[in-house]
Amino acid sequence: MTSQIAQQIAAQLGETQYAPFAQIRRTIERVGPEMGQALADEAVALAAAGGMLTPDGIPRTVGGIFFFLVRQRVDPALVKEIFLSPAAQRQLQQEQRRLNPDAPQPPKPPRTLAPPVDPESELSAFQWADKAAIYTALRTEKGRVQTVKITLIGRPGRVVEKQDLVITMMTQMQAPTSFPKGVPQPPATPTDYTIYIAAKQWNKVAEAMKNPEDKLIIEGFAAFDPALEGMAVFVTNTTTKLLQQQKR
Repeated sequence: MTSQIAQQIAAQLGETQYAPFAQIRRTIERVGPEMGQALADEAVALAAAGGMLTPDGIPRTVGGIFFFLVRQRVDPALVKEIFLSPAAQRQLQQEQRRLNPDAPQPPKPPRTLAPPVDPESELSAFQWADKAAIYTALRTEKGRVQTVKITLIGRPGRVVEKQDLVITMMTQMQAPTSFPKGVPQPPATPTDYTIYIAAKQWNKVAEAMKNPEDKLIIEGFAAFDPALEGMAVFVTNTTTKLLQQQKR
């Protein structure tokens, strides 16, 4: 199943070589298929929105954007397991072919580059101080959201138990520092997330959370709560890093 999902994501990203395919597969094995697919979808969206440059100013491929997101979003300890050294990758590839020479190879769609940014564009750069005027204009013709999904990874705070419900709070103290060209840096103000978890789901991870090295992974619907001046997350799925690793 993991190999099939990895092939689908590899095709989506335009990755045809064994080494990146193996990295995609190891990513799915460590973070799960849902998060792996979410990162792939985000990479495709970022590429379509103008792409992302390397520190040298070279446009990243769609796969390159995906791997950049993996390095940014996934736990550093797991990143080391995903991105092996070149020598280790070659050894693993040779061993896999020796043990299973008839195994299907990753798909081979044409490798595509993220669209380059037009250097002749006359559009003015976005200034954070100008956002109020922009928001006023945007409010006159809003789009509609069909699906909202958020993933939080971290350690929960104090837990309050109610009938069939567990409530906790997590705070994002620091936003990521790397974004695609043109995307502004988020404000430094910490963001509070009040999290509502079904007691039945919490009971599956409560024991694991006693380990200070483990991290909670939750997915659900997010909405702004004006009374708390923060985000409310209504959880649909709950697990932890170590529980995911045990399933593999």
